[in-house]
Amino acid sequence: MAGAFQTSRDIFDNPIWQNIVEFRLFFLIYGNATFKDGVKVGSVELKRGQWIRSYRHLQSDLEYIENRSIKKYSLSTINRAVENLVKQNRIIVKQCELGTLFEVVNYSKYQDLQNYRNNIENAERTETERRQNNNNKDNNLLLSYINKEPEDKNSPGYKKLEELSKKILGW
Repeated sequence: MAGAFQTSRDIFDNPIWQNIVEFRLFFLIYGNATFKDGVKVGSVELKRGQWIRSYRHLQSDLEYIENRSIKKYSLSTINRAVENLVKQNRIIVKQCELGTLFEVVNYSKYQDLQNYRNNIENAERTETERRQNNNNKDNNLLLSYINKEPEDKNSPGYKKLEELSKKILGW
């Protein structure tokens, strides 16, 4: 399967990040789940967020290298990880004629671009507001210095005025 899928950076703050087997298994299922309804696998028509795989194939899919040798999780380890993901309400599991049908719960929450656009727009708006507030604060400070009597060029107030002028006016 080619293409890309997206995920939120919130995953790093999520407890699943701490469990390597569950994390890898969830991302394998999530990353291979169909993006649209109506995908046919044999006689089974998949809905968005579903994937069919046998536990034996999962065992091969999750192989990893450790100390120059290929390791596999046991079927019981994979089974426990699947049970935990079901308990955590991350996936739903159903048996079918071709193997096990895995369904990612709230798949749209992970994959709909609109969810990420809202977060990005809010972050950009917050950053813009913060910048404007800082600029307003600097401008007000500059005006308060300008409206005072001229000070000695060596005084801290004069140096602050000079610093603010350079920053705001780009001198």
